[in-house]
Amino acid sequence: MCWDEKAFKRELLKVFDRSYLEVYQHGAKKLTVDILEDRILILSSHARLPGLRVLDTSNRFVTRMTDVALMDEHKLLFTRLLARQLPWLRVRSILSDYDPERELAAMVIVLEERPELTFPPDP
Repeated sequence: MCWDEKAFKRELLKVFDRSYLEVYQHGAKKLTVDILEDRILILSSHARLPGLRVLDTSNRFVTRMTDVALMDEHKLLFTRLLARQLPWLRVRSILSDYDPERELAAMVIVLEERPELTFPPDP
């Protein structure tokens, strides 16, 4: 299946945002997506959950474990929604991390193969 690059990115970010809202109960401030051969990089900027921000200074171990648990839940939901919305996209693995100090998250979607996309011509 061949998709237009912009339409594909838009659909991918819709799935990401839907799963993100369900897990974190608020959306990202900014989302970007880059496609690099058989990998997709999603960067998101968003506000830290207020309760976790308070605990970061006194008990970072607890907040780190909470961050990891929430990221795992988000990855599971995102993977399920992605399989439903874009079933032709064969995902090998999803890697995710979050920097609470800078409020920046990164997700790398590693695919089984490069997606068939049509890219706009270079200017």
